[in-house]
Amino acid sequence: MDITTIIGAVITLLFAIVAAVLIPYIRGRTTAAQQATILMWVGIAVRAAEQIYNASGMGEIKKKFVQAFLAKRKLKCDLVIIDAVIESEVKKLNIEQGDGAKVAEK
Repeated sequence: MDITTIIGAVITLLFAIVAAVLIPYIRGRTTAAQQATILMWVGIAVRAAEQIYNASGMGEIKKKFVQAFLAKRKLKCDLVIIDAVIESEVKKLNIEQGDGAKVAEK
């Protein structure tokens, strides 16, 4: 039995749950302009982290880079929400790169 497929399915399910719960929560606490700004900067930061730290096993370093990047831009948001948005952006980036089965490193 190939456990990779099962793990991929479980992580995909978790991302769907996060999206279903946290995205409405974010929308309720921010304006549309704030949401767009946060998503734009998270997307830029995730892509930058992927370029700078491209070795395997650097997921936590990448996440800290993104959080510092956002803090420099004075984007204040709950870290749990930012983490969920980061994970979502990483998943989206992996899909864009044609590697949808790749799991974001923790």
